[in-house]
Amino acid sequence: MSSPFPLLRLPGVVLCDVFRSLSIGEKFKLSICSKKISIQINNCRLYSQKVIVDLACLSHKIRVFSENNRDAFEISIYSDSWKSHNSNTQQFSIACCSVKVIPIPKGITTFWKNHREGFLSVIQLLLKVFQCKISINISYYNSDLYQPTIAMLFDLRMEFKTIIFELKGSEDRILLWNQISHKLKLVEDLVILSGLDPGFPPVFASWPQKISIESSAWFSLESLLACTCTTITHRRSHMGNKDLDVILKNWKAGGLPNLKCLRLDSLMITDDGGHILGTTFRELNGMVIQTDDGSKKATIKTNFRNIEIGRYAAGGARGGGTGGSCCSCGVGAYGSQGAPSVPDFCFDCPPESQEGQGDSGNIPPTGNGGRLEADGNPDPVNEVPGQQGAMI
Repeated sequence: MSSPFPLLRLPGVVLCDVFRSLSIGEKFKLSICSKKISIQINNCRLYSQKVIVDLACLSHKIRVFSENNRDAFEISIYSDSWKSHNSNTQQFSIACCSVKVIPIPKGITTFWKNHREGFLSVIQLLLKVFQCKISINISYYNSDLYQPTIAMLFDLRMEFKTIIFELKGSEDRILLWNQISHKLKLVEDLVILSGLDPGFPPVFASWPQKISIESSAWFSLESLLACTCTTITHRRSHMGNKDLDVILKNWKAGGLPNLKCLRLDSLMITDDGGHILGTTFRELNGMVIQTDDGSKKATIKTNFRNIEIGRYAAGGARGGGTGGSCCSCGVGAYGSQGAPSVPDFCFDCPPESQEGQGDSGNIPPTGNGGRLEADGNPDPVNEVPGQQGAMI
Protein backbone atom coordinates (compact mmCIF):
# COMPACT_ATOMS: atom_id res chain seq x y z
CA MET A 1 0.00 0.00 0.00
CA SER A 2 1.52 3.31 -1.08
CA SER A 3 2.04 6.14 1.38
CA PRO A 4 -0.76 8.73 1.52
CA PHE A 5 1.98 11.39 1.66
CA PRO A 6 3.80 11.51 -1.75
CA LEU A 7 6.97 12.84 -0.12
CA LEU A 8 7.45 9.52 1.67
CA ARG A 9 7.63 7.65 -1.64
CA LEU A 10 11.03 9.17 -2.36
CA PRO A 11 14.17 7.06 -1.79
CA GLY A 12 15.84 7.62 1.56
CA VAL A 13 18.89 9.41 0.13
CA VAL A 14 16.71 11.79 -1.87
CA LEU A 15 14.48 12.34 1.15
CA CYS A 16 17.50 13.40 3.22
CA ASP A 17 18.44 15.92 0.53
CA VAL A 18 14.90 17.31 0.56
CA PHE A 19 14.92 17.70 4.35
CA ARG A 20 18.35 19.31 4.24
CA SER A 21 17.11 21.93 1.77
CA LEU A 22 14.31 23.07 4.09
CA SER A 23 14.55 26.07 6.38
CA ILE A 24 14.45 25.57 10.15
CA GLY A 25 10.81 26.62 10.32
CA GLU A 26 9.76 24.48 7.37
CA LYS A 27 11.37 21.39 8.81
CA PHE A 28 9.92 21.92 12.29
CA LYS A 29 6.40 22.50 10.95
CA LEU A 30 6.68 19.46 8.69
CA SER A 31 7.77 17.31 11.63
CA ILE A 32 4.55 18.04 13.57
CA CYS A 33 2.26 17.43 10.58
CA SER A 34 2.70 13.66 10.50
CA LYS A 35 4.18 11.04 12.79
CA LYS A 36 5.56 9.16 9.77
CA ILE A 37 7.22 12.32 8.46
CA SER A 38 8.65 13.01 11.91
CA ILE A 39 10.18 9.52 12.00
CA GLN A 40 11.77 10.02 8.57
CA ILE A 41 13.18 13.41 9.60
CA ASN A 42 14.60 11.80 12.73
CA ASN A 43 16.23 9.09 10.60
CA CYS A 44 17.95 11.85 8.59
CA ARG A 45 18.93 13.93 11.62
CA LEU A 46 22.66 13.27 11.28
CA TYR A 47 22.47 14.89 7.84
CA SER A 48 20.43 17.82 9.12
CA GLN A 49 21.71 21.35 9.61
CA LYS A 50 23.41 22.28 12.86
CA VAL A 51 21.47 24.77 14.97
CA ILE A 52 21.74 26.68 18.23
CA VAL A 53 18.73 26.24 20.52
CA ASP A 54 18.41 29.23 22.84
CA LEU A 55 16.20 28.45 25.83
CA ALA A 56 14.83 31.84 26.88
CA CYS A 57 13.00 30.49 29.92
CA LEU A 58 12.12 33.86 31.44
CA SER A 59 10.27 34.98 28.31
CA HIS A 60 8.91 31.43 27.71
CA LYS A 61 10.42 31.16 24.24
CA ILE A 62 12.70 28.75 22.45
CA ARG A 63 14.72 30.32 19.65
CA VAL A 64 16.32 28.10 17.04
CA PHE A 65 18.85 29.65 14.68
CA SER A 66 21.50 28.48 12.27
CA GLU A 67 25.19 28.74 13.10
CA ASN A 68 25.56 31.62 10.66
CA ASN A 69 22.45 33.39 12.06
CA ARG A 70 20.86 33.54 8.59
CA ASP A 71 17.92 31.34 9.49
CA ALA A 72 15.85 31.50 12.66
CA PHE A 73 12.60 30.16 14.10
CA GLU A 74 10.87 30.96 17.39
CA ILE A 75 8.56 28.76 19.45
CA SER A 76 6.57 30.52 22.18
CA ILE A 77 5.37 28.43 25.14
CA TYR A 78 2.09 29.53 26.75
CA SER A 79 -0.11 27.98 29.39
CA ASP A 80 -3.34 26.50 28.03
CA SER A 81 -5.23 28.54 30.63
CA TRP A 82 -4.56 31.56 28.43
CA LYS A 83 -7.61 31.57 26.17
CA SER A 84 -7.01 32.35 22.54
CA HIS A 85 -9.76 33.07 20.03
CA ASN A 86 -7.47 33.22 17.03
CA SER A 87 -9.17 31.75 13.96
CA ASN A 88 -5.81 30.33 12.79
CA THR A 89 -5.52 28.00 15.80
CA GLN A 90 -4.74 24.41 14.80
CA GLN A 91 -4.21 21.19 16.73
CA PHE A 92 -0.93 19.27 16.39
CA SER A 93 0.92 16.49 18.19
CA ILE A 94 4.29 17.44 19.69
CA ALA A 95 6.15 14.75 21.61
CA CYS A 96 2.90 12.76 21.96
CA CYS A 97 1.06 15.77 23.40
CA SER A 98 -1.95 17.29 21.66
CA VAL A 99 -1.17 21.01 21.43
CA LYS A 100 -2.91 24.11 20.11
CA VAL A 101 -0.68 25.98 17.68
CA ILE A 102 -0.99 29.46 16.18
CA PRO A 103 1.37 30.48 13.36
CA ILE A 104 3.17 33.80 13.79
CA PRO A 105 5.78 35.54 11.60
CA LYS A 106 8.97 33.46 11.77
CA GLY A 107 7.59 31.11 14.38
CA ILE A 108 4.65 29.53 16.17
CA THR A 109 2.83 30.00 19.48
CA THR A 110 1.99 26.81 21.38
CA PHE A 111 -0.31 26.16 24.36
CA TRP A 112 0.42 23.57 27.07
CA LYS A 113 -0.82 22.37 30.44
CA ASN A 114 2.17 24.15 31.96
CA HIS A 115 5.42 25.77 30.84
CA ARG A 116 7.60 22.89 32.04
CA GLU A 117 5.75 20.35 29.91
CA GLY A 118 5.98 22.70 26.94
CA PHE A 119 9.71 23.28 27.24
CA LEU A 120 10.60 19.62 27.72
CA SER A 121 8.33 18.45 24.88
CA VAL A 122 9.54 21.02 22.34
CA ILE A 123 13.18 20.35 23.24
CA GLN A 124 12.66 16.61 22.78
CA LEU A 125 11.27 17.21 19.30
CA LEU A 126 14.06 19.62 18.33
CA LEU A 127 16.67 17.05 19.34
CA LYS A 128 15.07 14.57 16.94
CA VAL A 129 14.91 17.03 14.05
CA PHE A 130 18.23 18.92 14.19
CA GLN A 131 21.81 18.62 15.34
CA CYS A 132 21.55 20.92 18.33
CA LYS A 133 23.79 22.91 20.62
CA ILE A 134 22.01 24.44 23.59
CA SER A 135 22.27 27.95 25.04
CA ILE A 136 20.57 28.77 28.33
CA ASN A 137 20.59 31.64 30.81
CA ILE A 138 20.07 30.23 34.30
CA SER A 139 18.83 33.30 36.13
CA TYR A 140 17.36 33.72 39.58
CA TYR A 141 13.80 34.10 38.33
CA ASN A 142 13.03 30.89 36.47
CA SER A 143 14.75 28.09 38.36
CA ASP A 144 11.65 25.85 38.35
CA LEU A 145 12.28 25.14 34.65
CA TYR A 146 16.00 24.47 35.02
CA GLN A 147 16.22 21.33 37.08
CA PRO A 148 14.32 18.95 34.75
CA THR A 149 15.51 20.68 31.57
CA ILE A 150 19.21 20.74 32.47
CA ALA A 151 19.05 17.22 33.89
CA MET A 152 17.50 15.86 30.70
CA LEU A 153 20.01 17.61 28.43
CA PHE A 154 23.06 16.50 30.40
CA ASP A 155 21.72 12.94 30.67
CA LEU A 156 21.52 12.94 26.87
CA ARG A 157 25.10 14.29 26.78
CA MET A 158 24.00 17.24 24.68
CA GLU A 159 26.56 19.87 23.74
CA PHE A 160 26.02 23.35 25.14
CA LYS A 161 27.02 26.43 23.20
CA THR A 162 26.55 28.72 26.20
CA ILE A 163 25.46 28.40 29.81
CA ILE A 164 25.05 31.63 31.75
CA PHE A 165 24.83 30.85 35.46
CA GLU A 166 23.83 33.48 38.01
CA LEU A 167 25.23 32.57 41.41
CA LYS A 168 22.69 32.65 44.20
CA GLY A 169 22.92 30.98 47.59
CA SER A 170 19.62 29.10 47.47
CA GLU A 171 19.61 25.35 48.04
CA ASP A 172 18.11 24.75 44.59
CA ARG A 173 20.86 26.78 42.94
CA ILE A 174 23.61 25.00 44.86
CA LEU A 175 22.09 21.62 43.94
CA LEU A 176 21.87 22.63 40.29
CA TRP A 177 25.50 23.77 40.22
CA ASN A 178 26.64 20.52 41.81
CA GLN A 179 24.76 18.61 39.10
CA ILE A 180 26.36 20.43 36.18
CA SER A 181 29.87 20.98 37.61
CA HIS A 182 30.80 17.35 36.88
CA LYS A 183 29.74 17.65 33.22
CA LEU A 184 31.17 20.99 32.12
CA LYS A 185 33.26 19.34 29.39
CA LEU A 186 30.04 19.38 27.35
CA VAL A 187 29.93 23.19 27.56
CA GLU A 188 31.65 25.49 25.07
CA ASP A 189 31.13 28.82 26.86
CA LEU A 190 30.35 29.14 30.57
CA VAL A 191 29.53 32.62 31.88
CA ILE A 192 29.25 33.02 35.66
CA LEU A 193 27.59 36.14 37.06
CA SER A 194 27.93 36.99 40.74
CA GLY A 195 27.54 39.99 43.01
CA LEU A 196 29.59 40.92 46.03
CA ASP A 197 28.10 38.00 47.96
CA PRO A 198 27.34 35.10 45.60
CA GLY A 199 26.14 32.94 48.49
CA PHE A 200 28.49 30.06 47.73
CA PRO A 201 31.84 29.69 45.95
CA PRO A 202 31.38 27.19 43.11
CA VAL A 203 33.66 24.18 43.06
CA PHE A 204 34.74 23.00 39.61
CA ALA A 205 34.72 19.23 39.21
CA SER A 206 35.38 19.74 35.48
CA TRP A 207 36.00 22.69 33.16
CA PRO A 208 34.26 24.00 30.03
CA GLN A 209 36.14 24.97 26.88
CA LYS A 210 35.84 28.68 27.69
CA ILE A 211 34.92 30.52 30.87
CA SER A 212 33.96 34.11 31.61
CA ILE A 213 33.58 35.28 35.21
CA GLU A 214 32.05 38.57 36.33
CA SER A 215 32.85 40.33 39.63
CA SER A 216 34.17 37.53 41.80
CA ALA A 217 36.77 37.39 44.55
CA TRP A 218 36.26 33.64 44.86
CA PHE A 219 38.05 32.95 41.54
CA SER A 220 41.56 33.07 42.97
CA LEU A 221 45.03 32.75 41.49
CA GLU A 222 45.00 29.08 42.46
CA SER A 223 41.71 28.61 40.62
CA LEU A 224 43.08 30.23 37.48
CA LEU A 225 46.27 28.17 37.49
CA ALA A 226 44.19 24.98 37.88
CA CYS A 227 41.83 25.94 35.05
CA THR A 228 42.10 23.84 31.89
CA CYS A 229 39.96 26.12 29.68
CA THR A 230 41.28 27.38 26.37
CA THR A 231 39.84 30.85 27.04
CA ILE A 232 39.61 32.56 30.43
CA THR A 233 37.99 35.97 30.93
CA HIS A 234 37.97 37.41 34.44
CA ARG A 235 36.38 40.84 34.71
CA ARG A 236 36.59 43.00 37.84
CA SER A 237 39.11 40.58 39.27
CA HIS A 238 40.82 41.05 42.64
CA MET A 239 44.19 39.93 41.27
CA GLY A 240 47.14 42.32 41.34
CA ASN A 241 50.64 42.76 39.95
CA LYS A 242 52.04 39.86 41.99
CA ASP A 243 49.35 37.52 40.68
CA LEU A 244 49.98 38.60 37.09
CA ASP A 245 53.69 37.98 37.57
CA VAL A 246 52.96 34.45 38.81
CA ILE A 247 50.63 33.77 35.86
CA LEU A 248 53.17 34.91 33.26
CA LYS A 249 56.01 32.98 34.86
CA ASN A 250 53.80 29.90 35.08
CA TRP A 251 52.98 30.17 31.36
CA LYS A 252 56.64 30.68 30.46
CA ALA A 253 57.52 27.53 32.41
CA GLY A 254 54.98 25.47 30.46
CA GLY A 255 51.96 25.86 32.71
CA LEU A 256 48.41 26.46 31.50
CA PRO A 257 49.07 24.23 28.46
CA ASN A 258 45.53 24.49 27.06
CA LEU A 259 45.34 28.26 27.33
CA LYS A 260 44.80 30.21 24.14
CA CYS A 261 43.20 33.40 25.44
CA LEU A 262 43.24 35.14 28.82
CA ARG A 263 41.90 38.48 29.92
CA LEU A 264 42.07 40.02 33.38
CA ASP A 265 40.44 43.30 34.42
CA SER A 266 41.42 44.44 37.89
CA LEU A 267 41.61 47.58 40.01
CA MET A 268 44.57 45.96 41.74
CA ILE A 269 46.92 46.06 38.72
CA THR A 270 48.73 49.42 38.87
CA ASP A 271 51.79 51.19 37.46
CA ASP A 272 53.24 51.66 40.95
CA GLY A 273 52.54 48.11 42.09
CA GLY A 274 55.07 45.32 42.32
CA HIS A 275 57.23 44.26 39.39
CA ILE A 276 55.87 41.94 36.70
CA LEU A 277 58.56 39.82 35.02
CA GLY A 278 61.14 42.13 36.60
CA THR A 279 59.67 45.35 35.22
CA THR A 280 56.80 47.75 35.84
CA PHE A 281 53.32 47.44 34.41
CA ARG A 282 53.89 50.38 32.03
CA GLU A 283 57.24 49.06 30.81
CA LEU A 284 55.67 45.76 29.75
CA ASN A 285 54.28 47.46 26.64
CA GLY A 286 55.86 45.99 23.53
CA MET A 287 57.72 43.24 25.37
CA VAL A 288 58.00 39.92 23.54
CA ILE A 289 57.94 36.86 25.77
CA GLN A 290 58.17 33.17 24.97
CA THR A 291 58.05 29.90 26.81
CA ASP A 292 61.27 28.52 28.23
CA ASP A 293 61.33 25.80 25.57
CA GLY A 294 60.79 28.37 22.80
CA SER A 295 57.64 26.72 21.46
CA LYS A 296 55.27 29.66 22.07
CA LYS A 297 55.71 33.41 21.77
CA ALA A 298 53.55 36.41 22.54
CA THR A 299 53.79 40.21 22.46
CA ILE A 300 52.61 42.23 25.45
CA LYS A 301 50.72 45.48 24.95
CA THR A 302 49.52 47.70 27.78
CA ASN A 303 47.19 50.64 28.11
CA PHE A 304 45.42 52.29 31.00
CA ARG A 305 43.36 49.25 31.84
CA ASN A 306 44.68 46.07 30.27
CA ILE A 307 47.54 44.04 28.93
CA GLU A 308 47.31 42.19 25.64
CA ILE A 309 49.60 39.41 24.56
CA GLY A 310 49.74 38.03 21.02
CA ARG A 311 49.81 38.96 17.35
CA TYR A 312 46.73 39.76 15.27
CA ALA A 313 45.73 39.00 11.73
CA ALA A 314 45.74 41.95 9.35
CA GLY A 315 42.31 43.43 8.68
CA GLY A 316 40.97 43.05 12.20
CA ALA A 317 41.20 46.72 13.12
CA ARG A 318 40.95 47.22 16.82
CA GLY A 319 37.78 48.91 17.93
CA GLY A 320 36.04 48.21 14.63
CA GLY A 321 33.22 45.84 13.90
CA THR A 322 35.03 43.11 12.05
CA GLY A 323 36.16 39.82 13.39
CA GLY A 324 39.61 38.40 12.98
CA SER A 325 42.09 35.98 14.46
CA CYS A 326 45.39 36.48 16.17
CA CYS A 327 47.37 34.37 13.72
CA SER A 328 47.12 31.73 11.03
CA CYS A 329 45.74 29.17 13.46
CA GLY A 330 42.42 31.03 13.48
CA VAL A 331 42.17 31.14 17.27
CA GLY A 332 39.45 33.53 18.31
CA ALA A 333 38.13 34.22 14.82
CA TYR A 334 34.77 35.82 15.49
CA GLY A 335 32.59 38.74 14.58
CA SER A 336 29.41 39.83 16.31
CA GLN A 337 27.28 42.92 16.40
CA GLY A 338 27.10 44.35 19.88
CA ALA A 339 30.26 42.56 20.99
CA PRO A 340 32.67 44.46 23.23
CA SER A 341 35.87 45.57 21.51
CA VAL A 342 38.22 43.05 23.07
CA PRO A 343 41.25 41.88 21.08
CA ASP A 344 42.11 38.20 21.05
CA PHE A 345 45.53 36.75 21.65
CA CYS A 346 47.13 33.38 21.11
CA PHE A 347 49.13 31.18 23.45
CA ASP A 348 49.36 27.96 21.51
CA CYS A 349 51.13 28.83 18.24
CA PRO A 350 54.80 28.31 17.44
CA PRO A 351 56.72 31.59 16.93
CA GLU A 352 57.01 31.21 13.16
CA SER A 353 53.21 31.10 12.73
CA GLN A 354 52.95 34.56 14.31
CA GLU A 355 55.56 36.29 12.18
CA GLY A 356 54.33 38.88 9.72
CA GLN A 357 50.94 39.27 11.34
CA GLY A 358 49.25 42.57 11.94
CA ASP A 359 48.97 43.99 15.43
CA SER A 360 45.26 44.61 15.71
CA GLY A 361 42.07 42.67 16.26
CA ASN A 362 38.56 42.91 17.57
CA ILE A 363 37.67 39.64 19.20
CA PRO A 364 35.28 39.13 22.09
CA PRO A 365 36.60 36.92 24.89
CA THR A 366 33.77 34.43 24.59
CA GLY A 367 31.46 33.22 21.86
CA ASN A 368 28.54 35.24 23.18
CA GLY A 369 29.35 38.74 22.07
CA GLY A 370 28.95 39.86 25.67
CA ARG A 371 26.74 38.83 28.54
CA LEU A 372 23.37 37.44 27.54
CA GLU A 373 20.34 38.89 29.22
CA ALA A 374 17.34 36.71 30.10
CA ASP A 375 15.94 37.16 26.62
CA GLY A 376 19.15 35.87 25.06
CA ASN A 377 20.20 39.21 23.53
CA PRO A 378 23.81 40.35 23.78
CA ASP A 379 24.53 43.02 26.37
CA PRO A 380 28.11 44.30 26.18
CA VAL A 381 29.70 44.10 29.59
CA ASN A 382 29.92 47.49 31.27
CA GLU A 383 33.45 48.81 31.50
CA VAL A 384 34.72 50.63 34.59
CA PRO A 385 36.40 53.95 33.65
CA GLY A 386 39.98 54.16 34.82
CA GLN A 387 40.12 50.50 35.77
CA GLN A 388 43.46 48.79 35.28
CA GLY A 389 43.54 45.31 33.88
CA ALA A 390 45.46 42.65 32.09
CA MET A 391 44.81 40.86 28.85
CA ILE A 392 47.20 38.02 28.33
